[in-house]
Amino acid sequence: MKNVKLDKDRILFQSKLYSMANRFGASVEGDDAEDFVNLTYEQYIAAGKPNNLVSWLRERLGDAFLSVNESPVWVEAEPSWAFYDGRPMVFITQSELLENEVTRNVLGYGQVIYLFGIRVPTPCGDFTLEYKTVTQIRGF
Repeated sequence: MKNVKLDKDRILFQSKLYSMANRFGASVEGDDAEDFVNLTYEQYIAAGKPNNLVSWLRERLGDAFLSVNESPVWVEAEPSWAFYDGRPMVFITQSELLENEVTRNVLGYGQVIYLFGIRVPTPCGDFTLEYKTVTQIRGF
């Protein structure tokens, strides 16, 4: 078995990043967020590892997790922010599928669907819009 060296600075950084993102009603967990976590850590290193990590993160994350109007109201214990190509997407809206004939027979009720979007540059210099949904189940 290889001898694995733990990077205590990175572990502490990631712990604080996860905690701070949660304060913003967001998350930085999962494969989609990995590039964002890595980039944010690289920026932290490039900034000379500022002493007040919490303050530094608060400043960085304040502009990272944007909402068109209201912030998402998560129905599960943990937020589940959407990312695109390592960037946090913009929260647009959420909608709950209430129980009715269609949701009982075709979809499923008690689900809350969160819609996120982001501009993606195109080769011709303009942009296209990409969207993702996140689903949480009320009472899960």
